[in-house]
Amino acid sequence: MAKGAGYRKAYAVTISTTFKRRLPSMLSDEGRSWLELHTGLADKTPMTDRGGLSFNQQIDNLRKRLDTAGEAGRDRRRALRRRSARAPRGFALPRASTPSRP
Repeated sequence: MAKGAGYRKAYAVTISTTFKRRLPSMLSDEGRSWLELHTGLADKTPMTDRGGLSFNQQIDNLRKRLDTAGEAGRDRRRALRRRSARAPRGFALPRASTPSRP
């Protein structure tokens, strides 16, 4: 299918040693190349592995973990601000870096 889409070379690699050995030749090929890397993780998705979490449950768990991480970061920044407000003059505590907002 990749060749039909205009790729000159198409590779399918399953073992990391094979990937490491073939990578230099893949990168030196002229034109566009398609690389399909099989990691085995696709065999363990909820769609293929019985007993796994559904996609909705995975998303809910991820959201909870991100919310928890965000709250911990906010709490840390607040604590640093409080400490810096109490710091004596001429003494500065390091500021917590905040992610830039678009």
